[in-house]
Amino acid sequence: MLVSPSGRHAVMIGRRPAAEGVRISLGNDESPRLFRARSGRHFYGHAVYSRDENYLFTTENDFNGGRGTIAVRDAITLQQVDEFPSGGVGPHQLAWLNDGRTLVVANGGIRTHPARPRKKLDLANMASNLAFIDQASGKILKTVRSPEQHSSIRHLAVSKLDEVVVGIQYEGAVTDTVPLSLVLDAAALEWRLPLLTPENWQGLHHYVASVAIDDTTRTAAISSPRGNQVYFFSIDDGRLTHSQTVRDVAGIAVHNRSFVTTSGLGAVRYSDVQSPSVVIREHVEPLRWDNHVTVHRLS
Repeated sequence: MLVSPSGRHAVMIGRRPAAEGVRISLGNDESPRLFRARSGRHFYGHAVYSRDENYLFTTENDFNGGRGTIAVRDAITLQQVDEFPSGGVGPHQLAWLNDGRTLVVANGGIRTHPARPRKKLDLANMASNLAFIDQASGKILKTVRSPEQHSSIRHLAVSKLDEVVVGIQYEGAVTDTVPLSLVLDAAALEWRLPLLTPENWQGLHHYVASVAIDDTTRTAAISSPRGNQVYFFSIDDGRLTHSQTVRDVAGIAVHNRSFVTTSGLGAVRYSDVQSPSVVIREHVEPLRWDNHVTVHRLS
């Protein structure tokens, strides 16, 4: 779910795959509004608003063309007004750099087609990257390849210093041990590796679901529902500062000096950003939370 900058609306984008999205009013003053991807496209579950809230950008699959696209929609009518390439195949999460003009897109590199739902096609030739795109022109400014061919970059978060922390899902052999999170400085364009042990990476079972950053402590957090783990590491030196074991944990966000994590079993946990080993509170809801969580306080 994505909350608009003004807090007036929330948008939910379909996935797995889906061609539908819905916008709801957070003030209960208008009816939900459905919208669809164009013919020959489907969504990948993520979107961002422009800073002025005039436009909505969604990652989409041109499944017959075998390429990723970014659709641009009028934020009021939700009608598509433009489209430009994502810079790769299988675009998933996207975010703004701090200039408010440059989009960074996680292209997972895996071809899919709705005729074969959830089937990953042509893995032998997959090529994942981060693409940096000027939103005004749609021009691809630069792309940075994933350091491992079968490491699919799906999720990301951007620090106030324009470091991009990525979450990876690995599509290679189950016996391989590879990093599942990396840090890229948007200016230097060099990957930095968190200082986790092979055992740490193995414990995530090749799958990171969500990424979050707390800029006050310069801490990044990644979650793995397959490994039942949340890892917290320093953006500056890559040091693993803490880990938590939470069954089926996936969603993670930062709110009011807390890391908030959610699980598919209904758990919601608030941990102190200064010391994630300190759990401020935890409760269980009769819900099954999906891979992401957005925290927003209604006025």
